[in-house]
Amino acid sequence: MIKAILFDLWDTLTYNKESSRIVERYCMLLHITNKEFYSYRKLWNKKMWSTPYFFSYVARNTPLYRRASAIEIEKASRLWHSIGMTSKLFSDVKPTLRKLRSKEYKIGLVSNSTPVSVSIIQKLDMKPYFDVMILSCKEGVMKPDHHIYKLALHRLKVKGKECLFVGDNKECDYDSPKKLGMKALVIARYGKKGRFNKGRADICKLNEIYQHL
Repeated sequence: MIKAILFDLWDTLTYNKESSRIVERYCMLLHITNKEFYSYRKLWNKKMWSTPYFFSYVARNTPLYRRASAIEIEKASRLWHSIGMTSKLFSDVKPTLRKLRSKEYKIGLVSNSTPVSVSIIQKLDMKPYFDVMILSCKEGVMKPDHHIYKLALHRLKVKGKECLFVGDNKECDYDSPKKLGMKALVIARYGKKGRFNKGRADICKLNEIYQHL
């Protein structure tokens, strides 16, 4: 019997249509490749670093001949904060969460996130819908490490078999939760050819989870 539902954040509950363009702009400002940026961001996902500190860290660890200037770091920091201003909830999120709460399910959030997600969650008024919120930057551990899921189970006081995990990433939101005994669904907001779902699409809209409870 399912007693709790855990959700991923990005491209499950929230989205930002400008994210790809913004990342390209970061890379130009910091004189790094996309691959390098995502490598650095994995580190930031485990740290409560301020935005200026993170971009300064990237610059310090970039070869001197292509190191970003102080002005470029400041521009990159402002650009990163713009994500918070342009991020939105999918339209089915709050109605679905309200209905789940009315049915007395425990609800949790488990996300690989940088500290900017904290302000986005506040801006979108998401806190009232969750019993627990597990962000990698606060916990120092990322999905698919089993420890982050166990933290959520412990704080919700449920067993793996009593929990459903919903997210867009097959490895992080389906494979790993299943190994801990959870039921899991991949939500394919952008169809089977999404970036992380690897061809798996259990649901396309959040309100389709009812038939799996």
